[in-house]
Formats: sequence, C-alpha cells, structure tokens
Amino acid sequence: MKYLFFLLWVVLMTSCSDNLQLVPGNYQMTCAYKEEAYIRSKKENKASVGCDVACDHEIYHRSFLSFKEDQTFVMGLDDLLLEGKYEINGPKIILKDKSGTELTLEMKKQSKTCVQFFAVFDEVYSQVIPANERLYFNFVRDETLPIETESKFSYNLNT
Repeated sequence: MKYLFFLLWVVLMTSCSDNLQLVPGNYQMTCAYKEEAYIRSKKENKASVGCDVACDHEIYHRSFLSFKEDQTFVMGLDDLLLEGKYEINGPKIILKDKSGTELTLEMKKQSKTCVQFFAVFDEVYSQVIPANERLYFNFVRDETLPIETESKFSYNLNT
C-alpha cells in the first residue's frame, strides 16, 4: 500500500506544470517591486507579494502587456515601449523587439486572474528602468471592451 501511495504521489507531482499558461490578450500592470523589496516583503508576509496584489502608483496605470494570437506583443512600462514577436518557453516568455533586443519574463506566480513576472533589464532599459535592474511585475488580464478606434494597448497610440 505504501508503494501505491508513493507512486500516486509521484504521478500527481509530475503532472503539475510550471509552464506558463498565457491567454493572448491585454494585461494591465497592477504592481511592481525591485528585487530587494520583493525579497524583504516576501520574508515578512508572503501574501504581500502575490500576483493578485495591486499597488497605487501612477506608473501602473500606463504600463501594460499586449499579446496577440499571431505571437506579436506590445509592452509599455512607463517610458519604455517595445513591439515585436514573443515565444513561450516553459515558464518564460521571450520578447524579441523589432530592434533586435530581447527581454525574458520569467513567470513566478500565476492564477486565472493574474500573473507575476520577474525580469532582468540587461539589454532593455530606459530613464525609469536603469540597466541591469531586477524587477517583479504583477499583471491582470484586462477584460474591458475597447471604446476607442485604436486600443490603448497599441504601439502606434503609445509612440
């Protein structure tokens, strides 16, 4: 009986996947953390850094990710705007900008309503995001119907 229980436990554990289950669409940023602050907050209270946590800062209202069915993306993070192709590789999304730079977003937490990514900004950076910055980002899927002729998640509107 012990062996049967152990075998069942192994099957269940291996069936759980760390692969990113990304639904194409628009995602609004709800919070961001520098790596040091994330680690400190996680030690104090794990729930304080969940993917469903929303923070209040003006950068979050203008920061987003948009993933299309044709494997293209638009990413706006305050003064940083990227557009190009993406590919999902296990728990990571590799964003390949039209200029040739790459940014890898590693999924840390995910639920049906939110996703949390970790990224190191070594090739991609801006005035707000310094080179080699290590950040965690929370995003929620934006289900609002667009009322504009051009979506607020489009590259052209944000340039």
